[in-house]
Amino acid sequence: IQYLSVKDEKKLLKVYASSRQYGVGEQVNLLGELYNQSLDPISNQEIAVVLTNDEGKNFKYLMSPRDNQYKLNLKNLEQGSYTFNASATIGGIKLFDKGYFTITGKQKEFITLTADHGLLRKMAKATKAQFYTPGSVEQLAEELLASEDFKTVITEDNKTEELIKFKWLFWILLALLTLEWFVRKWNGGL
Repeated sequence: IQYLSVKDEKKLLKVYASSRQYGVGEQVNLLGELYNQSLDPISNQEIAVVLTNDEGKNFKYLMSPRDNQYKLNLKNLEQGSYTFNASATIGGIKLFDKGYFTITGKQKEFITLTADHGLLRKMAKATKAQFYTPGSVEQLAEELLASEDFKTVITEDNKTEELIKFKWLFWILLALLTLEWFVRKWNGGL
């Protein structure tokens, strides 16, 4: 009954991307699993993968086995949506699986990795804030300590629960009362 009630997928070929979304320049990892009819892993077969981009252009690859899993590393893919179709043959039976992933463009925050102090000064002026250079860290510390805006706040959380929710307490009290009644009856008292 236990083997019949397992809710796992019983696909003999499973190929999936390690993530659904990647950035431009990231390595895309496709992982695959191949099983025989008894659901024992097979690691000596070939899994063919056909990768299709947005424009309909196909790229053909073979997944290489590693332990009980197959792996395919894809590098330097352009921005866009990709679908893949995987196929393998076991004992004359052709198995198929498919999936997708997306390559997104670079985020603006990662284009320039050095600080633009002029832009930071403009932002500080526009928001009525202060701008400090790395050399004026001591001045920042002094102003923070002298500021009246920062106050120590102590918070306390009290959590109360009704005794009726503690069923184990009821059973302990019932057991103690029963024990007391039994001891009094045993000793002949009331």
